[in-house]
Amino acid sequence: MAEYIGGTVSNFADMMNKKALELGCKDTHFVNPNGLHDDNHYSCAHDITIMYKYAYDNFEDFRRIISLESCSLPTSEKYEKEDRVFKNSNKLINPSSLYFYDKCNGGKTGYTKEAKNCLVSSASSGDITLICTVLGGSQDESNTSQRYKDTMLLFDKGFESFSQATFLSKGTIIKKIKVENAKDENAEVSAITSGDLIVLIDKDSSVSDFESITTLKDSLVAPVFSGDSLGKITYDIYGITYTVGLIADKTIEEIPPITAWDILKVVLLILIVIILIVVIICFLNVSKHKKAKSRHLFNVKRYNSRFHK
Repeated sequence: MAEYIGGTVSNFADMMNKKALELGCKDTHFVNPNGLHDDNHYSCAHDITIMYKYAYDNFEDFRRIISLESCSLPTSEKYEKEDRVFKNSNKLINPSSLYFYDKCNGGKTGYTKEAKNCLVSSASSGDITLICTVLGGSQDESNTSQRYKDTMLLFDKGFESFSQATFLSKGTIIKKIKVENAKDENAEVSAITSGDLIVLIDKDSSVSDFESITTLKDSLVAPVFSGDSLGKITYDIYGITYTVGLIADKTIEEIPPITAWDILKVVLLILIVIILIVVIICFLNVSKHKKAKSRHLFNVKRYNSRFHK
């Protein structure tokens, strides 16, 4: 499969290393796809947990396969026997095993002489799913498998000690921000959370025990569109940084730009006002002239009537 996908085993290993870096695995380096020992082929519990979580969260087929107690291959033209049954080597999911753990929903074992007995697995209880990675295991004094015993002990401790806490819910308003150059001069946009932040914390702790740091854009100028990134809110929880983006809750329109038609409308309005003023002045002058002429005629008639009887 590695040769089919990558062309060569070396090319496929390069693809594996690239993906590991993308996932944040800083102490991992692959040289082959089978896990056999090589001094340049290595990883750590932290990185293996990251890789397992990525596969568990994103691939339904992966979750289904790792949860199977066994599987079988059907007969074919080349192989007619019905004896190709493969049992899952993870004894945590085998009800008849000494190490059966009813909360376990899958995992992967591994062994080389140098790495010893290894196991990465997951278990769920209620709405909590935990991942546990145990490396370098062996048989203890009672000849029982250390990797299974340690895994069950860690799972029990995790479910006993931690609970799921909602730090942020999607759509929570963090801050209101005034928008410059907006069509509405008093326009504001709310910076809301783009998703949920749900984290496992110690049962003796509460959300209020952890401080957040909010980072927002220095200024906000219209237009602003619903869903635009405005910043982020960050929590440091047990040394792990969790970040949720902050986005705009609505669209804010900008002040419309001045167009040639707007200028023309203003000019026309000014011309109309000037014309109206001129008409009014002319009207007033004509009216004044008529009144003066009428008064003059009246005075002439009165004069004539007195001296020319």
